[in-house]
Amino acid sequence: TFADVALWNERSVTVTEFAEPERVDAIAATFRLLPMLGVQPQVGRGFEEQDNANGGPEVVMLSHGYWQRRFGGNREVIGRTIQMDGWGSVVVGVLPPTFRIYLPADAAMPTNVDAWGVLPRNISDFARDAAWLTVVTRLRDGVTLEQAQQRIQYARDQLVAAERKARDADKREKAAYRQIELAQQRLDEAQ
Repeated sequence: TFADVALWNERSVTVTEFAEPERVDAIAATFRLLPMLGVQPQVGRGFEEQDNANGGPEVVMLSHGYWQRRFGGNREVIGRTIQMDGWGSVVVGVLPPTFRIYLPADAAMPTNVDAWGVLPRNISDFARDAAWLTVVTRLRDGVTLEQAQQRIQYARDQLVAAERKARDADKREKAAYRQIELAQQRLDEAQ
């Protein structure tokens, strides 16, 4: 159904590279988001699968406007570590001046993002109900929006059923442990 899938999370970060700290809109995304959208950096490189691997440095791409405004368009910013929310992030690229995310007005997400990072590689370890993630997909050729929506609904139903089953099993396990504790308590009292 889908040719590609990516996730993102929007947030504000504080950049402390300059005399005055500055809050900027940022997005952390899976490394496939920008290539899926057909976006190539104007300067430097794009994100790679190994970015933000366990123990590796965080990486960031800057919007063209932010690069011009705060770094004077200096290409030597590539490879430089900048402080964002107290963490060092290595600048690996600058996005083209024409790149913008266009969202509906009610999306409640920034569209003029200054910093783009990579989500942690252990994203699958997060809760399945992680409502803080936005999912972006590209349909395979020939797949209709209705077919994609049906596939998403089917997957959602499967996840809900699996979660319900896991919760029920957890409740049974807790009840069994409680029974064991009560039996042990009765044995202790009988002695």
